Amino acid sequence: MKEADEFVDITLVFGKQRIACHKVILAGMCDYFRRMFLTNMLERGSQEVVLNDISA
Repeated sequence: MKEADEFVDITLVFGKQRIACHKVILAGMCDYFRRMFLTNMLERGSQEVVLNDISA
């Protein structure tokens, strides 16, 4: 699925690099993303998350 970007529902942005992802995979593997997508953070309804000061 990743190669074809099928069912991708979020894009992570690291500077100029963009990575298409699945929210459910991110949330299942990382508490930071789980909280981001389940609470009232702005990113919850967004299709793009910009992560500053982080390199991919």
